[in-house]
Amino acid sequence: MAGSAAIVSDCAGNVDVVRHLETGAIFSSAAEGAELLGRVIDEPEFRAGLASRARIEAKDRFTEKRFFQQLAPVYEDELKRRQRSRHHNDDRTILRQHTS
Repeated sequence: MAGSAAIVSDCAGNVDVVRHLETGAIFSSAAEGAELLGRVIDEPEFRAGLASRARIEAKDRFTEKRFFQQLAPVYEDELKRRQRSRHHNDDRTILRQHTS
């Protein structure tokens, strides 16, 4: 969220975060990377636009509040699954005790 124009390779993670020519630039070869870097250096308006949109998107997508809003339901679902599994296993143990 520093406000820099990101120029990244097209590897996993980068392509999930950067939107090509919107919030940064994604390249798949050294030549393409050099071309994009040249454009960012030579075109201040292009560079500023990438940086501005990236900053806005980063503030929206990567806040602590949003992280926990997305994470809390995952934890709740896992806890419920474990509780159901534990009750199911308890029921099977009781059945085995009574049928033995």
